Amino acid sequence: MNLVASNLLFILGALLFTPASGNGFGQKLRLQSPEFKESSAECKRQIEIYHAAIEGLELWALQMLDANAKIPPGILRGNVDQLGDFEQCLSVRSPDNQIRGKYCLPEIEFKLAENSSKNYVEILNLAQAKRQVTGNLTDPTFYNVANNIFLIGLCLPDACDEKDAVAALADQVSALIADSPLEAEIILRKGFCRTDDPTHLSTEAISAIVLLVVPTLLSLVCWASETSFAASAEKRLSARVLMSLSLGRCWKLLWSRPEQHDDLGCTNGMRAFFLILLYFLHKSAAMMMMPLTNKLEAFGVMNEKWTLLVKMFWNYVDGFIFLSAVSTAYYAARTIKSGKKLNIPQMYLKRYIRFVVLLLVIAFSYTHLAPLIINGPLWMRYLEFTSTNCQGKIWTLATFTSSFNGFPNNCFDTSNHLTTDLLLYLLAPFLVIALWYQPSRSVNFIFLMCNLVVYYKYHLIQSHNLPVVAHNNYDRKSTIKIANYLLFPAIIRLPTYMIGLCTGCYLQKINCKYNLDRKIFWLGNCIAGLMAFYCVAWHYETGSENYVHHYEKTLVYGLIQPFLWSFVLSWFVFICATGQAGKYIQIIRSFFRRKLFNFRTAEPFLQQLLVCDVHPAKPGLQSSAVACYNLLDRLPPFHHHIFHILRD
Repeated sequence: MNLVASNLLFILGALLFTPASGNGFGQKLRLQSPEFKESSAECKRQIEIYHAAIEGLELWALQMLDANAKIPPGILRGNVDQLGDFEQCLSVRSPDNQIRGKYCLPEIEFKLAENSSKNYVEILNLAQAKRQVTGNLTDPTFYNVANNIFLIGLCLPDACDEKDAVAALADQVSALIADSPLEAEIILRKGFCRTDDPTHLSTEAISAIVLLVVPTLLSLVCWASETSFAASAEKRLSARVLMSLSLGRCWKLLWSRPEQHDDLGCTNGMRAFFLILLYFLHKSAAMMMMPLTNKLEAFGVMNEKWTLLVKMFWNYVDGFIFLSAVSTAYYAARTIKSGKKLNIPQMYLKRYIRFVVLLLVIAFSYTHLAPLIINGPLWMRYLEFTSTNCQGKIWTLATFTSSFNGFPNNCFDTSNHLTTDLLLYLLAPFLVIALWYQPSRSVNFIFLMCNLVVYYKYHLIQSHNLPVVAHNNYDRKSTIKIANYLLFPAIIRLPTYMIGLCTGCYLQKINCKYNLDRKIFWLGNCIAGLMAFYCVAWHYETGSENYVHHYEKTLVYGLIQPFLWSFVLSWFVFICATGQAGKYIQIIRSFFRRKLFNFRTAEPFLQQLLVCDVHPAKPGLQSSAVACYNLLDRLPPFHHHIFHILRD
């Protein structure tokens, strides 16, 4: 609202150096506030009181004025998102409590008229951080950014509504760009105004608090009383139950799982490594949401060649899915190899409870509790939609149908990796049985399915012109299309998953023992290295500022990358599991087999960390989840059969 000249030093100067009898400086400050010419009657009344209070240098009015966004330094370096002071605005009260502060967050998009001079083009290009990530005002709000959309925080009397805020800002912007070829469009989305209204705990919010607090307190109490329970644990079931709920005991068991002699320690370590990479990629994306003072330089980092490690995120997604399939097939095939039958319902239920129950608790608390404890412009603009999208839709997480609503309308979109893994797991027992008893026919079937998926993916990329490789000038619409067509659908990951199942079954069949000829070993290393280079670094030119999207080149990459990357991972898993790798590979093998990466028991906890972009992990909940598994071994025999399916 105050976009022209006022700042805190200006106000402080008025307070310190203006004589008590004079109000000339207050009148100057008053000129920095818009007129609100087209406003409701009540809004105009409060504005008149507000303006008079500014002229009188009343503190509450100066606080409201000061809480507005102002023209900042560094506009030509992309410092254009000015959020104002959210907390100060909401705290404003007139002495008679008739006027309160209302915070609004409108969005502005500046455009140039045709045939504008080069100077104007260059100025706007710099202010918009060279449009390295673009969008428009009609795009749905979600936590991706657009450098050409400016955010301006306004503080105004609470009687003024959204239309008044837009009109007031439009007056200021119009005066600012009156003699230039700039054109401005302003919107204020529904719900993007806040007042300091008292919040009331809903039934759902109270339930979320109970779900979070009770397990945490119970686990802490049991931890503190663990010594007293130990003496009677052998005789009393109640003592064993309480010991199993101990936070300290569960934490030790969580990270101290002993390795088995045929355990795929290297594979589990690699999977944990990819999971950690995905986690930090999710977290680093949050940096793009911040109102950076030098957005031009910050986003310019995206043009560096090393950022290919981030842009080629498909490799991390596929790597996680592939290694999940290897582990699943290896241990399922071991059961078959021992002469037992796979209890498929038991496998499904065990995996469902290990992953989905904790996810539902987190989603439920995030949906109903987070809005009560988190607020502010960044929450409004980038994260609140994840909470509102889950209102009445949490059941879609339990049924793995959340992605069917489409991004960004789905519930808890960050759970897509977990949902994909669980959906593909439905096929795993049947494919493992087929691969074990009918390997030739099964491989032919998998080959056919891979070809069908490639054709389907080719059709999607071609018909929707999808940019498979992230590059400069990436827009938000492309992000939405990529998510809906190539990231969220589990069928796109099916070839990678099936190749992982083949790898896991083969390793179990040879009992992780195979001697390669040294020539074949080094030939395989060279081929895998070339494939890895293509998957990671072949499209280094996408980081260039002037990169032009090559549709055919990226189309080929999108179609063959899953297979090449799967071969790279298969080769590494093979030489690592069979223990015949070279000296340096053996060092990597020993590194991945460390307990630091032994996450098979802690896997549900780590995947929920990946899901939670802002929601904190709850150790009490995880302790209770692990406690359920620990409790199974201590239940009476007639319960053991029922609950054995829940164990890891």
